[in-house]
Amino acid sequence: MRSIVHELRVFGIGAALALILTGCAGGGQPSAHPSAEVQSPESASPSGDAKSHTAQWRPSQPLGDRIDLTESEKLTRREEMLTSEASVLGIPEPPTIDLVRWISPDEYPAIMTECERDQGFNVSVSEDGLGVSSEDVPESQTSALELASYTCTAMFTVDPRYFVPLNEDQKRIVYDYLVNAYIPCLRNGGYSVGEPPTLEVYLGEGGLDVWTPRKELTALPAEELDVLDVTCPPTPPTDAVYGS
Repeated sequence: MRSIVHELRVFGIGAALALILTGCAGGGQPSAHPSAEVQSPESASPSGDAKSHTAQWRPSQPLGDRIDLTESEKLTRREEMLTSEASVLGIPEPPTIDLVRWISPDEYPAIMTECERDQGFNVSVSEDGLGVSSEDVPESQTSALELASYTCTAMFTVDPRYFVPLNEDQKRIVYDYLVNAYIPCLRNGGYSVGEPPTLEVYLGEGGLDVWTPRKELTALPAEELDVLDVTCPPTPPTDAVYGS
């Protein structure tokens, strides 16, 4: 028996908001804002008051220009994504699965969980809220579960537009969220993080490729970080960044 967790993968199309979670600096260059290790507060239990900063946040300016893809471009990128997914899951001859509909990253955990349950697997949304967790899967069912994961990904594919690198208008909205919602949420929960760069520096140095407060939290225990990511989401709502 073992536990398997499936989470949304980034397929090289563009890391976009996923960089907030991974904390990776782009291009292999060192960050201009090095991270200090953050210690857990003596009583680390981010409250509803802390979360209110992120729940109540609204962009100070509406989304202007946004990058979009044609349906043909999306379908081409879907094929690339599914080829990568089949390779990762070890499926040499993946079946052809019709697309049911495009989904957003926010929808991914719940929809994948429901889809895999419909195929007979006892799964649930993972503790960090980012994927699907299956506890105590017999080795004999591992391949079947991986095929179910592939099938559900093909049926409900995350819209490739969410993996296109952010433009300047979108980066401004992300910066707004990090500075005015995410950092206050962390600090109200007892976590100390450094001061943010100015907007001009943030945009000039590549945005998320260089700075996100999430990088300063990677030394925390995984279980604590999972809870914190739910209480203080490190990414703004996708609709705010990409439009509905």
